[in-house]
Amino acid sequence: LHVRSRRQRQMCIRDSFDMDGTLIDSMPLWRDVGQTFRERRQLPPLGDMTRLFHKMTIIQAATYLKDAYQLPESTEAVHREIQEIAWQAYAEKVPLKDGVAEALDAFKAAGVRMAIATANERSLVELVLNRLNIAPYIDTVRTCGEVGMTKKEGPSVYLKCLQDLGGSVPETCYVFEDAPHAAESAAQAGFQVVAVYDDAYAYDLPRLKKAARYYCQKASQWPALLEDSF
Repeated sequence: LHVRSRRQRQMCIRDSFDMDGTLIDSMPLWRDVGQTFRERRQLPPLGDMTRLFHKMTIIQAATYLKDAYQLPESTEAVHREIQEIAWQAYAEKVPLKDGVAEALDAFKAAGVRMAIATANERSLVELVLNRLNIAPYIDTVRTCGEVGMTKKEGPSVYLKCLQDLGGSVPETCYVFEDAPHAAESAAQAGFQVVAVYDDAYAYDLPRLKKAARYYCQKASQWPALLEDSF
């Protein structure tokens, strides 16, 4: 556990987690979703699709694929097909990241209330939480789409989670994030950001660390935060 600052800390009795790349190891799916779609349709390649797609929401990916390939069907139809690809993976394959179950158990035992703030779609969130048996740990789920955002370019989704958890002061809530832009949004609003390593953002790790109060290479380090807060 790397602590960026040793200054006085507020008591944190709430945690807000990103899902993809933080709780679950799903970023390879999103990295490859364009390739999977292309192969299913037997379409020609469009250069390096992997770097592009891991940053996109499903609707952004659908819009891109429809426009790039000049597909005759609607964006909504392409969206549904990408959902089908993701649904199968979330229902059958996507695992928890190592150490996450134990970390959530430690937070729950300490009385920490927990939320998920995600740019993913609620149906996929609920599917994978139930399959991986971590839904009982989570008090609330909020998606970017539900607060009028496509991605975490502002703090609205975190503030909504904080409100759901009975809080009003961002400094009393840890936000766990693997994406640098999301970590920056949370930090600018005053949340205590815990940067979480994921291979998908390894290329931008200095930016992620700069936005965070804490940096964790793995989830097994998360319970150490309890020693600072309780």
